[in-house]
Amino acid sequence: MSLEVAHVKDKHDHVCLRVHLNDLERAIKGEAEDHLVMAIPPDRGELLQQENSDFWNGLIDKFPSAFDDLESALFCYACDEGTARVFIA
Repeated sequence: MSLEVAHVKDKHDHVCLRVHLNDLERAIKGEAEDHLVMAIPPDRGELLQQENSDFWNGLIDKFPSAFDDLESALFCYACDEGTARVFIA
């Protein structure tokens, strides 16, 4: 793989940059081993980000025992798992 950077003036800068990029790649991979990362479409992710909104807090206040089911159904919706969402709800 060839690394081309327009503003790097000499070979030493390229070597230094390559070392730093390799270190960064190892650090990211090391951190990623301890986490699960999921890609959720923005329109579905908005609901997850509104977890502390007045709507959700009001719903949870009225039906506290349904919190786990609501949260699970919300994650199923965000992950486009429609059938699972029906069984949870």
